[in-house]
Amino acid sequence: MRRKQTTQPSERLFADPQRDMFEKSYEEILQEQKSQPVECLGMTFENDEKRQEYFLEKQRKKLKDPEFRKMEGT
Repeated sequence: MRRKQTTQPSERLFADPQRDMFEKSYEEILQEQKSQPVECLGMTFENDEKRQEYFLEKQRKKLKDPEFRKMEGT
């Protein structure tokens, strides 16, 4: 006995955002994610690239600080 299939498998198995994953290319998904606002440590950034730039700059400043470099483990 065969069951009658009433919906497409992707509609039954995946939530709406997950279904989009299979309808778009990997590059399209990455591009969308890169252009969306990002929240990190209570701060909101324009996109992931801006978040990375912010924290890399903070790291550069810390590494130039002689007192910080004297700390054990750095």
